[in-house]
Amino acid sequence: MSNDKPIKCNLMIHKSDQICDWVEMGVLSYKICNHNFDCKNCPLDRALRSDVEKVKNEESLSFCHLLALKQLMRIDDRKKFFVNPQHIWIDATDSEQITIGIDDVIALVLGSIDGIELPELGTLVERGSECGRIAQSGSTFSLRSPLTGKITSANHDLKNNPNILTLDPLNHGWLAVLQPEQLNQELSFCFTGNKLFSWYQNKIQWLESKLTESPSKSRLGLGKTMADGGEISYELRHYIQPEQYRQIIDGLLGETIT
Repeated sequence: MSNDKPIKCNLMIHKSDQICDWVEMGVLSYKICNHNFDCKNCPLDRALRSDVEKVKNEESLSFCHLLALKQLMRIDDRKKFFVNPQHIWIDATDSEQITIGIDDVIALVLGSIDGIELPELGTLVERGSECGRIAQSGSTFSLRSPLTGKITSANHDLKNNPNILTLDPLNHGWLAVLQPEQLNQELSFCFTGNKLFSWYQNKIQWLESKLTESPSKSRLGLGKTMADGGEISYELRHYIQPEQYRQIIDGLLGETIT
């Protein structure tokens, strides 16, 4: 990871009327506040401030740290939200009807897709079994269920507009709803809160290292990506070799151990 241009972060946070502190810091471009800007009673604010305190003597937050903060800020704190190791999010607000989908990281790396195969209603899926299949440029990628349960609903809007899956993965791009069989036990294999933040940091570092491995990055015009301290391209597959792209996707979705 390049440290030539560290991302500065003002750790002395002040309050302005009707503006989220984390928006003012530049960590987030926009966030709807569910607590009427009462930071003292915002669980996400408390978690982020606690983490910032750990690095308050540093000149800057690392790029991976900042992106992990952005991922956490995207989560609606009204939801009981978890993410499994294969980048499938779980909304367990209703413990009887669990909504699942892909997270921002895998959505951004995938970019535009050609289609999505959804599970049929009534299908019993086990944790780790296939719960969806993405088609892209002649390749397919399997999505693995984070929980064991029966599929009770699927997002058929994705059939006509599959790119909703990657353009709005946390909301309109949800994948399916299932009735879990052993929710509490299987949620222990997933991440939430501070553990989710730390996990995102590690995964972003892993992704960054994979991008820097590309021997043809400059030739292919990859430009400003995570490895250069910028934003990752939405159409990443156009800028790296197919084999490397497949390895990255498989690594994120848990198809291979890397």
